[in-house]
Amino acid sequence: MASKRKRARIDFTANAIEKEVMEAKQQLDTVVNFKNSVKLKQLREALAVFKGKAQFDVVGMLALMFGFNTIMWILFSIRHVPKVFSRYKNTRFTIISRIVKYLCPESSLTDVVVEEIVDTLEKFAPNMPFTGTYSNDFDDALKAVTKAGEFNVSGLLAPPVDDCLECGGRLCAPNPPSNGILYTTNGPKAVTKIILRCSSCKISYGYAMRSDGDGVSRYYSEDIMARNTVLEVTNVAYIEKALYVWLTSLINHCFVSFQGFSVSYNETFKKEIANYSNGSNQDPGQGMAEEPGQEMSGRSFLEDIDACSELKQKDEKDPAIVLEEIEFETVDTVEDNAAVYQGTRNFMAKHVEIIEDCKEVAAVSCNKDTVGKIRLQKWSRGIYIIASGGGHIEYWQPLYKSESPTQAFMITVVWLYNKFMALKASGKSDEELLQAMEETVLAYDNMCHLDALRISRKDLPLPVPFNKMWQKVGKVIDRLHLQNHKDPKCKIMYNPDSSLSKSVNTMAAEQVNVWASRLKRIMVSMPYIHHKFFFHRMVKKGDAYTEFCYKVGKQPVCTLPRKTIPP
Repeated sequence: MASKRKRARIDFTANAIEKEVMEAKQQLDTVVNFKNSVKLKQLREALAVFKGKAQFDVVGMLALMFGFNTIMWILFSIRHVPKVFSRYKNTRFTIISRIVKYLCPESSLTDVVVEEIVDTLEKFAPNMPFTGTYSNDFDDALKAVTKAGEFNVSGLLAPPVDDCLECGGRLCAPNPPSNGILYTTNGPKAVTKIILRCSSCKISYGYAMRSDGDGVSRYYSEDIMARNTVLEVTNVAYIEKALYVWLTSLINHCFVSFQGFSVSYNETFKKEIANYSNGSNQDPGQGMAEEPGQEMSGRSFLEDIDACSELKQKDEKDPAIVLEEIEFETVDTVEDNAAVYQGTRNFMAKHVEIIEDCKEVAAVSCNKDTVGKIRLQKWSRGIYIIASGGGHIEYWQPLYKSESPTQAFMITVVWLYNKFMALKASGKSDEELLQAMEETVLAYDNMCHLDALRISRKDLPLPVPFNKMWQKVGKVIDRLHLQNHKDPKCKIMYNPDSSLSKSVNTMAAEQVNVWASRLKRIMVSMPYIHHKFFFHRMVKKGDAYTEFCYKVGKQPVCTLPRKTIPP
């Protein structure tokens, strides 16, 4: 009887099959890399023989052997990794190999093959772009083409759309390109921009906005604007997003004015400015397309970034006259008073009873005085800021003539009303609103005078439960200013240590005020609208910084008042 041979057992599991495939791939890669080394050796020998006798496209040959993608990323890596890194355990080729393997995982090149490719490129193609001798060849070429051509090609700006957003039709360019200045982190440079137009819809498409046939201009949608790396300041001035973020951050933390930053910017990049600026004071949008080779005007300096507006001409007059003219032109209202500018007019019109009772029941004996020198009624004496304990600015309004208890009370009540109304709109019940009111504590340096108003002694003339706002919220005087109050009642009724933990920062608003006071020198020279818009943007920037710090677990850097808190 014949004996049965035992069949070999084959493992058909997924892991076993994957292992077999990987082993086969490694063997194939070994063979391919060996062939590549042989080919590279033969290529290097041939190039060495003909070196100096004939010119060869070395990069093209290597691209045919290893693929264009692989050679392109190797060229980028050669430029990125300095040669001297090869002096430490041949680190340079290891770094280049890791970069290439990450970008081209399908190439399966070994470190040895990558090193041979790099050596071949640097030895036989030393003057190719992205290799060791790469400098400003491309920029020099752009300057030469600009000088000899019809218009500037150093920087080109075009609308972020190819077809009409309304009808989908093809856009055309009815007008020749115009010129402007782009401010970048590497210095200013001249740019050429083009405006497209839809012949059917009569809509013009610029770099940042589109203009309808009725003359109304609109920004593009957020997803389209996100693709732009440049911000349009005026029709002839543009700024790189990175530079804009840097500028606003410097203003927020270092309190550098636009003019101060502009002077530093121009001093740093005076060489770049001199390349195309003749130092004159002409509009950069004039004549460049029509007169090839004409130098850029002195308006390319960053300090005149908004020079094309009528406001620039007014700023060169007497500042006091200019501000009066601008405020008169920009403010369009029948009533011209503090309530209009503070945004409390509509609230006061609906609740007249609050205004009628905004008087002190009796003269408060505390000598805490907030009344300063009376100014013109239209000019703000300062800014009233409401900040959270963490330094987040929740609300602000300008103050007029003086920081009177009436103005402070009205602004605070409007903020409280909006705060709790938002909770009501989110679905909170009346009981939850009352609890939120009790958990809210106001710390103000002149709380005794606010709480002495007749309106604060009774329920507010507001719907339930908002009529209980002022009675429910806690009221204290911050620790810094409590020592200045002479009335003993203030230190009993409004002592923060009696209702708050000693770890609670009652000086948050005062710290924010110190931060805002550093911006005074910048804002006082601005027209009314610019003044408010600038501070609004600084508040948004400061709040974003504070929010970011708390998210990453860091304490925001804030300026402390000069006075210290007594122990």
